[in-house]
Amino acid sequence: MRAIQKSEYISKLPIFSGMRESEIEKFSDKFIVSSVDKNKFLFEEGVGAHWIFFVFEGRVKLLAHSQSGKDVILKIASENDLLTDNGVIHNSESEYIYSAQALEPSIVGKISVLDFKNIIKNYSIVSQNMNSILDKYLKESYLVLKDMALEKVERRIAINILKLAKRTGERVKDGIKLNIKLSRQDIANLSGTTIETAIRVMSKFKKDSLISEEKGYITITNRHRLVSIAEDF
Repeated sequence: MRAIQKSEYISKLPIFSGMRESEIEKFSDKFIVSSVDKNKFLFEEGVGAHWIFFVFEGRVKLLAHSQSGKDVILKIASENDLLTDNGVIHNSESEYIYSAQALEPSIVGKISVLDFKNIIKNYSIVSQNMNSILDKYLKESYLVLKDMALEKVERRIAINILKLAKRTGERVKDGIKLNIKLSRQDIANLSGTTIETAIRVMSKFKKDSLISEEKGYITITNRHRLVSIAEDF
């Protein structure tokens, strides 16, 4: 990959917002950029964390294993998202607290924790951006866990469909199409439920004409009613 292509990817990352191109070029060679096949793991929960990962193209799901043995999708990361938690930066013996798996063919970048710490040391704006991003992620994770503990399954699934529409949706003739292919297992993991329940709820949504599906892609056909199920989404 040509250096200029790598710099273009890196310069779009929010964590380097406010930096000059000449500054970014000083450390762009520290990044490794690679293509990742669908379903391939970038890293796994419990493994020693030596790399900081970013999504340049595509989508990656962040998974945590619950005590019951189920996988829970904490987040579906997309273009320019950071995949690593705060502990990796501040603890040299840290382990990844969740797994990252490509939801579709993607392009990702990684940089060693040591090299990233040096960037933070030399550029205070990166540290400021990092804190803002991680604070946002922490709030998102809290809301995910709160919804799983307190909300009905139908509401959780409706909320997640609406969230994905906000991030990946495009307006089409019949409504809003999600530009991401999701299996029933993905929906179950994202909503903290069983695949059987996800199948039942999605079938009900389709029967009630809230959504339609074609080749695994969901289209919201009645956003107003879906929002009413999600209540104060």
